[in-house]
Amino acid sequence: MKRKNLLYVVFLSTLLICLGNYCALATDLLVEEIFIDSPTATKVTGTMNLQKNVTYLLIIEGTHSLWATSEWTDNVDNWQGIPENEPIFFEGVPLNNYVGADTAFRFSCPESTYCNKDKLPISTAFFNFSMDNESSWNKTISEVYSLKHIYTFNIVGEGYPIILKCIDSSYPDNYGKYKLSIVKKQCNLLDTDNDGVVDEIDECSNTPLNSYVDSKGCTADGIFISSQQASQIVNCMKSIQVILDSIGIEDAIRALEISAGVRNK
Repeated sequence: MKRKNLLYVVFLSTLLICLGNYCALATDLLVEEIFIDSPTATKVTGTMNLQKNVTYLLIIEGTHSLWATSEWTDNVDNWQGIPENEPIFFEGVPLNNYVGADTAFRFSCPESTYCNKDKLPISTAFFNFSMDNESSWNKTISEVYSLKHIYTFNIVGEGYPIILKCIDSSYPDNYGKYKLSIVKKQCNLLDTDNDGVVDEIDECSNTPLNSYVDSKGCTADGIFISSQQASQIVNCMKSIQVILDSIGIEDAIRALEISAGVRNK
């Protein structure tokens, strides 16, 4: 048995990636794209089962109006905030004059409504979504208002399609359409303490420099690895070289091969 050295430590997280336990590296990240018309109270269900315990990104973009045309046009400039002239995605129904909301904020509204001018934009979730076949629901809440009306949420698959529904007390006066994209979250190789275990799975975030660590990123001693195991790591890393070549993986593989005794120089 050969004592594990720092070269192996550096690539521990990459080994875990190869085994598929912590990170899904997909060449085609887009899983599903859904368009939803805002006036509907009907639930919308995706067509793809999202893998259990796999992290995805839910990206929602679009704008809508919550109010009837008359509420915007009783008087000239009868609104608060800065309304937009049209939605990002055309819905194909008569325009309600202006739009003033997106999936996470109200940024403009008629003065006749209950909006508080001094607080615009107001955080207001417009969608509920369920990952577990309606056993529980989550709201599209964001702390930061997006001028481009694009919001990204981390979601975790439960083995079912995503289910979405609009949140509103009255739907007939709504106008606007939303695009929802579900993509697999790319592997995050950030390693803040440089111990070879990526932050996403590192349970000890401040490991002393040059320490031996275990698979959880915590200080350990007496860890051994055989030449055969090191060779398996090398082969695994070669198989994903195309994906990771942007970080100079070729030289890293050469160094690991030398440390494993499968290459002289």
